[in-house]
Amino acid sequence: EAPRGYQGRLPVPPAGITNRSPTEVYRTAFTWTSLELMSVASNICPRCAATVTTELNVCETHDATDGPCSSCGTTYAVRLVAACTNCIYSAGCAAAWGVVSTTELLTFLFEHDLNPVAPGAARRLDAVINEYGEQIHSTDPFRAEFSFSIDGDQLTLAVDETLAVVDTVE
Repeated sequence: EAPRGYQGRLPVPPAGITNRSPTEVYRTAFTWTSLELMSVASNICPRCAATVTTELNVCETHDATDGPCSSCGTTYAVRLVAACTNCIYSAGCAAAWGVVSTTELLTFLFEHDLNPVAPGAARRLDAVINEYGEQIHSTDPFRAEFSFSIDGDQLTLAVDETLAVVDTVE
């Protein structure tokens, strides 16, 4: 978590900031990062197009009531870690990014005029994707629910250890 205006969690190459206003830089960085993570969620390396291996890391002592957890350093207990099977690409992110390419979440976003591929309202989309509810039901086998809210509407996706959607609640 960071103060408003901080872009450290959104990497962008130097060319991405050239001749752009701060708002355009943010939109560029958010879109570039979103597309990268959508690729990972689709089991495609965003650098070389090979497959990626993924695993979920669950913080067993997670407590983020007063900010990031002191054990894992993050807001969410479940993290998705991906590594390319061919090149050196690797990434770690909140596990909900692993469902961002599912039909269920994409439909929910588009029904609320949010386009994750070319976001016109990057800050609004960022809030939906990065401020979700997380409930872990079991770790062996892994079962959890991720809840996304937009304008008072909510979508809850129940997922398994591969982040496949096994149930949907609207």
